[in-house]
Amino acid sequence: MAFGTLKADTLTHSTAGSVDTNYVVNGSTKVWATWDSSNDPATLEDSFNTSSLTDVDQGVFQVNINNTMSNAYYSAVGMIRFYHMAVQTNLPTTSVLTVRTFSVSGTQGQRSSYDNVYMTAQIVGELA
Repeated sequence: MAFGTLKADTLTHSTAGSVDTNYVVNGSTKVWATWDSSNDPATLEDSFNTSSLTDVDQGVFQVNINNTMSNAYYSAVGMIRFYHMAVQTNLPTTSVLTVRTFSVSGTQGQRSSYDNVYMTAQIVGELA
């Protein structure tokens, strides 16, 4: 049952102080996903505001956003288990975050695409 709209510029806690609602609107995680890329194709384990995960290629994944972002200038971060790295491979869009994972080895930092067991990504920004 819906009760209407709540409008507020500031949220106040009885003992912890106040926060401007812009921090909630613009600064909260709007999208997150956790997946296992050791399966073929990768398996989306849990998520928020994620419609699906596309396993594009070894070490390349698309997190498909359910409720789109207002623009492509959001902040995205990723994490994977062990000593591998996750990076954005192309410009983000309002509806898809592409993540590439790779293993780094050797003194020259040679990189090779890599599918990891545990991967996660999240987006902070403004929804459309």
